[in-house]
Amino acid sequence: MSTLLISLLVLAGFLLLVAELLLVPGIGVPGFLGLVSLVAACYFSFVHFGTLTGVVVTACISLALLALLIYVLRAKTWKRFALKDEIRATASPEEILPAAGTEGLTLTRLAPMGTARFDGRDFEVKSDTNEMVEPGTAVVVVRVEDHKIIVKTL
Repeated sequence: MSTLLISLLVLAGFLLLVAELLLVPGIGVPGFLGLVSLVAACYFSFVHFGTLTGVVVTACISLALLALLIYVLRAKTWKRFALKDEIRATASPEEILPAAGTEGLTLTRLAPMGTARFDGRDFEVKSDTNEMVEPGTAVVVVRVEDHKIIVKTL
């Protein structure tokens, strides 16, 4: 019975570690449980079969983990998980912002930021007084600073 228990713990430990590598992102429960299972297999082999068998089981598990690690690193397994897409997008060219004095209409509530329409185009705007402005309110551009459009109600 002890041999079966140790074998099942070793098998479960390696399966959980493989699941951690392939299925679960990050360091999570399967990896932790896999390591606990392998440590438990080593512990039970020491308790039930003595020092020599415990050392052999621990050495075999350690070598198998080392071999698995070397294989994963040499086989470039990580490249299969890496993002290969390259982002070639650039920031859009300078958008023409409405000039000071341009009148528009709020589309959403400004609390204190929201959306307003000027000359048929929608922009994100900010209330100059940081007060709420309801949708459908007429506003005028007070100033534009650092691509932020500051408006006040008419």
